[in-house]
Amino acid sequence: RLCEARIFRELEAGGPVYPPPTLGEHVGRVVRLRMGTLIAPLCELMFATETVGFAGAWAQGPGGASLPMWARDPAMLEWAVPLAQIAAALVGLTLAPLAIRAVWNAPSLPAGELRASIQRVLDRHGVRVRDVVVWRTGGTITNAAVVGVFPSLRYLALTDGMLDALPEDELEAGTAHEVAHLRLRHVPWLAAAVLAAVSVAGGVLGVAAALTGRDGRAGLIVVAIGTLVAALLALGAVRRRFEWQADAFAAARLSESSSTLTQDGADAMAAALRRVA
Repeated sequence: RLCEARIFRELEAGGPVYPPPTLGEHVGRVVRLRMGTLIAPLCELMFATETVGFAGAWAQGPGGASLPMWARDPAMLEWAVPLAQIAAALVGLTLAPLAIRAVWNAPSLPAGELRASIQRVLDRHGVRVRDVVVWRTGGTITNAAVVGVFPSLRYLALTDGMLDALPEDELEAGTAHEVAHLRLRHVPWLAAAVLAAVSVAGGVLGVAAALTGRDGRAGLIVVAIGTLVAALLALGAVRRRFEWQADAFAAARLSESSSTLTQDGADAMAAALRRVA
């Protein structure tokens, strides 16, 4: 019903209309875009770490009899396998953008004035990406995202809904917003904030459980739930402020100034946010 209502709205407004999906196509798209974005890198991460774990177990079993003694030494494997799993996890996370792009089925944005305008924003701020891609959602999502840490495996993704809905100056604002997340290192700061919240909450709740004599199974459950809540609260609070900071960064860059906002820059950013909302 919501899909049909959106189609009628676009028809009345003279906007772009995509072929109405069947129920199966709609559910498949939702699963692919929302669940697949998390599941694909998670599977990649699990495959990397579990493969190393199986290799360590194989080395200690009969299958590893042909290996040198040092490679089968339990004392060595005890610390080498966890380190190798961490290294494999980092490799898996590094390659995650490739899996996410495959799940999104995101082709390159064709060459033209729009692509050149977006590239100028990236070049102006010294941000390199592997490609600018179209995140195909059937017009159901109006958003943008930067995926990847390393430039050679980093993508700037703009949804088809965003490309349809926003004029060029507002697309430039959206691109500058995503650039801000990279220039201001929001991802590592966000991870640090969540880690700090988990460490502090876990430590405080653990001490409280020990002092009250509830450090058994029930106490562990309370600590686990409390730590999860603290992580979610920290994630929400810090991420919200980072979004505001990215908006301010984009508005300033649209004003062609790093310290002073012009009315045109503020209006362009506000209009982009209003249209996306």
